[in-house]
Amino acid sequence: MIKKFINKQSVLNVLLFAVYSLLLVFVIEWFSRGSIEAAYSFFRHFFKIFLYNTLIVSVTLSPCFLFKRRLFAFSLVSLVWIVLGIANNFLIKFRETPLTFADLGMMKNAIELSDQYLSKDAMILIASLFIIIFGLLIFIFIKSKKVKFRYLTNILCLFLYLLTFSFLLNYGLKSNIITKNFWDITGGYNTYGFSYSFFNSAINTGIHKPTGYSKNTISDIKNELAMLDSENSIAVNANSIAKNIDTISLENSEVDNNNSEIKPNIVIVQLESFINPNWITDITLNKNPVSNFEALSEEFTSGLLAVPALGGGTANTEFEVITGMSTDFFGAGEFPYNTIASKKAIPSLAYTLKDLGYSANSLHNHEGKFYSRDLAYKNLGFDSFTPIECMNVPERTPVGWAKDSVLIDEICNIITSTDNPDLVFGISVQGHGNYPNDELEDKEIYITNDYSKSNKNSLEYYINQVYEMDQFVGDLIEAVNNLNEPTVIAFYGDHFPAVGIEQSEVSINTLKSTPYLIWDNMNLPKTDKDIEAYDLTSVILNKLSLTNTTLSILHNSDLDDETKKEYLNQLEYDMLYGKNYTSEYEELIPSSNYKIGFKDISISSVEVYNEDNILIKGENFNTYSNVYVNDKYVEKTFIDSNTLAIPRSSCNDGSTVQVRQPSATGSTVFSYSNEVIFNQ
Repeated sequence: MIKKFINKQSVLNVLLFAVYSLLLVFVIEWFSRGSIEAAYSFFRHFFKIFLYNTLIVSVTLSPCFLFKRRLFAFSLVSLVWIVLGIANNFLIKFRETPLTFADLGMMKNAIELSDQYLSKDAMILIASLFIIIFGLLIFIFIKSKKVKFRYLTNILCLFLYLLTFSFLLNYGLKSNIITKNFWDITGGYNTYGFSYSFFNSAINTGIHKPTGYSKNTISDIKNELAMLDSENSIAVNANSIAKNIDTISLENSEVDNNNSEIKPNIVIVQLESFINPNWITDITLNKNPVSNFEALSEEFTSGLLAVPALGGGTANTEFEVITGMSTDFFGAGEFPYNTIASKKAIPSLAYTLKDLGYSANSLHNHEGKFYSRDLAYKNLGFDSFTPIECMNVPERTPVGWAKDSVLIDEICNIITSTDNPDLVFGISVQGHGNYPNDELEDKEIYITNDYSKSNKNSLEYYINQVYEMDQFVGDLIEAVNNLNEPTVIAFYGDHFPAVGIEQSEVSINTLKSTPYLIWDNMNLPKTDKDIEAYDLTSVILNKLSLTNTTLSILHNSDLDDETKKEYLNQLEYDMLYGKNYTSEYEELIPSSNYKIGFKDISISSVEVYNEDNILIKGENFNTYSNVYVNDKYVEKTFIDSNTLAIPRSSCNDGSTVQVRQPSATGSTVFSYSNEVIFNQ
């Protein structure tokens, strides 16, 4: 019986399988790391970890023994791994963070953005390579000889191997050969190899139950924090605030008659890839690109913001700021926006402030479905989300991103259109890569010293975008201040840009922090300090003495960092995946009136213009607006925000006309206008 399982051929097959898996992992690391020397160094110096990568790859290859066309099956799986390795190398170069399993869920978005990262020649080359690979697979399939095998024997062996794999994986984790936790995802991939790291990003999602989690644990944490809050909090009464805001009219501000507290508007603006270029020690510039930000930082609360992303991963910085939670506890490379936040209500600043009578609205001058923001913002408690599909964008950067100046009117419109105090959460996009390496014409800012690195042109392009973003900061503050409402505006960068800057080349000696600034027109005290991204909104709440939540008390406490992180892990798991013993968010109910686009699109009239055209008159149209006649799409011409034109032949007497705002991909309709019957 044993001889049927163990014979010379089966032993040889196992040895060949092991050798092939080792070689394949080496090739994967070669492509992933970008050099054969780096792959060899990993093999030589981290051999045990290399074997775990081999174990992962071999498990994915093992089902190939259940196929008659075995060569084709092995080729297909191997090519998938190699393509993933190449994609990882590509992403590291362009956004400085590696490929994770979560990225596969954003494949459609990546394809849509490819023209802003790749030249036409590069896209043609990639398409050609995929065609060649597809053709090669067809050739291998045709040429593959069918092999005979015993299904039962192979299935049994496969089952035993999976059991062995599980045992070895647990042994590696317990022996600290490998780990589940990548606090630095890029460093984790370098240390633990692409195959294992990618596998880890696939199976470790969400937040694992912390050791000791229980009702008593959460109760003890809350009691300790309540005691610290009562000892350390400094109450700021309404009279002292009112004395400090004598320079503005409070005619439009919201006042709580029960406690006379003034509730200012709170505007939070995340600046895409924004840092202070003066931190870069190897360059000298003709003038200061961030004069507004630096001057304001001298006058108002500011500091460094430790962010969870580098070169990309914008949405994770957003998540930390708006929720007060850390993304470190989630799976490696996971984007909570794409996972839990797109499926269920999440505790956030929006819910906290809405309990105090605030309106909560978000906006982003980029596509609404990217990072599932159209779903996530509803679950984060916002009343509306305005993406670029619902804006009129007057200017774009040379690579096609909307300039941030478009956000000024949008933010002011929200503030002036509501009777309540407002929370406005704005996400900018102007500073986004890719940063072209061609000589920039008509540049306002340029490098004046002898800087010979190959990224000079890219760096100058990026700094000129930062200069315009700095102008946006000043212009937004001026526009909001002119509204004569008490307001706080927080600005911060989401991550360092992927523009070839090394840690040793910046004066702050880190690539994981960006600048932040909290401006106000209420003469609030200046309290500079360096904080985590998830601390920011707690700092704002504390400055305004608006309310205290368990998380804000924790973040504002003087507990040591290790204790803070331990408590945050327990509380975050409890609120998102546990029993909600924290009980501050008994029932989170997303807004029943949530809408995409703060401003409603509407039709006032449909009328004949001439023998060729019909004009649709209304409000809040833009280039994304589509016209439907009797539920059928018709070509339109955008004239202005109040006028669209359609062919006279597309609309007959009695036809129903409607305008719809689709997502950029056309896969979803964000909003609909009223329907109007056309009468000649």
